[in-house]
Amino acid sequence: RFIFSNKDKDINNIPPVDAFKLFEAKPNEKHINFDKNDFKVNSYFSNQVLSIDFVNSNGTYSVGVMEPGFFQFTTSRNERIIVTSGALLIQRLNDPEPLLFSDGEEFNIPKNQSFEVEVSEQTAYLCKYS
Repeated sequence: RFIFSNKDKDINNIPPVDAFKLFEAKPNEKHINFDKNDFKVNSYFSNQVLSIDFVNSNGTYSVGVMEPGFFQFTTSRNERIIVTSGALLIQRLNDPEPLLFSDGEEFNIPKNQSFEVEVSEQTAYLCKYS
């Protein structure tokens, strides 16, 4: 259940929301408005990777989750990725072998580079763009 505003403090009065319907959008196709904040919800790889983009006073971010699997991404901006829960096995262009990053660890990917990710359990991350 989502709390939409301060007037909905009593959780029993909040209507249920089907969160999975929020993630059916293809990247860049759906914006969802919660309390005057715009979030762009993205779905990749048949809903195996989901993310929500947001901007605040600290910069531009994406928070997301990944199902177990193997994925390849290409960056359009510099990215600093922090694993918040779980683990990601990353193969970057200049790494001689894949590197494992888990809870609280971070790594950087330069813009315009592809990298591969292997996920063995559901994993959450925060990405800061620059």
